[in-house]
Amino acid sequence: MQISWLEYIYSHGYVHHNIKPANLLMSISEDESCTHVINFGLPNWYWLSSHQSHIPYTGYMAFTGTTHFLSVNRHPGIEQSCRDDLELLAYFLIYFLWGSLPWQGLKVKSSKERYTRTMKKKIVMADMLCTGLPLAFTMFLHYAQNLAFDATSDYLLEVTWLCEQVWQQLDTFKWPQQWKRENVDTSWIWTSNTQFSRLAL
Repeated sequence: MQISWLEYIYSHGYVHHNIKPANLLMSISEDESCTHVINFGLPNWYWLSSHQSHIPYTGYMAFTGTTHFLSVNRHPGIEQSCRDDLELLAYFLIYFLWGSLPWQGLKVKSSKERYTRTMKKKIVMADMLCTGLPLAFTMFLHYAQNLAFDATSDYLLEVTWLCEQVWQQLDTFKWPQQWKRENVDTSWIWTSNTQFSRLAL
């Protein structure tokens, strides 16, 4: 599983900040395995080229992004860095396998309540989130959540290895979601047996 798109973004000193299914489009070509990254409305610098240093740790930042696909550290307002993108990538992969995340569909009375309860669920369910999935998913999620704020591209070799483990283990994994590709009105969509996911157009 290639993450060259993520490496490319990092090589320019940015983090994406908003990795989620709606922003990762799959290639429609039968002979091409490619991921297209869109929506660069939220990226921010993580590397200050003028000082050749990582941005400083900052707390109490204003909310940005999608609640379901926010890192645990982002919920209380901590500035995002590379580690947060990796945690979001883990959530995306888990979502792609199960078709949903356990904090989706919460019955709440306000956006603030949704935000708070979602954060609590992510913390409490961290160890249970990958139950039933290949071991590599647990390794990947824990690795991302335990990275230091100022971790830089030096760790990408380890991340690439973890991604390869995820991909290899998926070869023998019985997918709970039966995804299939259909041609509807000349647009390609991905559907599952439980819900519609607009992943490739």
